[in-house]
Amino acid sequence: MKLRRPDTVKSNVFNTVIERETAR
Repeated sequence: MKLRRPDTVKSNVFNTVIERETAR
């Protein structure tokens, strides 16, 4: 589970993109 840091960062970025597309 050493990919917890990058996973969180990628998840955050993905979340932002999804929220932006959903708010579209």
